[in-house]
Amino acid sequence: MADVERPAEQYRGSYQLRLDEARALIGPSPPPCGDSPLPPPPDPEPDVTPPALRLGGALVQPALARRALLVTAACGADPCSVAARGTIKVSVARGAAARVFRVSAGPVALGAGQSTVLRLRLGARLRRAARRALARRVRVRAAITVTATDSNGNVATARRQVRLRR
Repeated sequence: MADVERPAEQYRGSYQLRLDEARALIGPSPPPCGDSPLPPPPDPEPDVTPPALRLGGALVQPALARRALLVTAACGADPCSVAARGTIKVSVARGAAARVFRVSAGPVALGAGQSTVLRLRLGARLRRAARRALARRVRVRAAITVTATDSNGNVATARRQVRLRR
């Protein structure tokens, strides 16, 4: 220590006389690197918040002309993956038994703050059945469920009803 602070020559040996006192005030010396007496920090809490899924798009759509239903999906501030699936019930007359058709789209990866348009394609049989029902003035509706999954596996779902028109 005297070599670092360079005191006057008559005080150079004084530091060693008080070494035990100084060590008692400071406490025990720390262990060498790698042998830390402190426990490791606790693992961070896992993220269990689902993505903030928002849906958009028209509630009445000309799906037969487009050959698809369109639904806009956004996840908010978290990156996520979105997929859509739905069912369309078509009956040939009011009160008659309905045929159920299934449609789907995705998955589509989205970055933070991005949105996408999910296109649920309508097959030829579905379009033909829907065209007949609409010609008889029977309403045709689609029930669509959109699922968003973030990188931690958290899932959010949202539902939307869309009415088909020619």
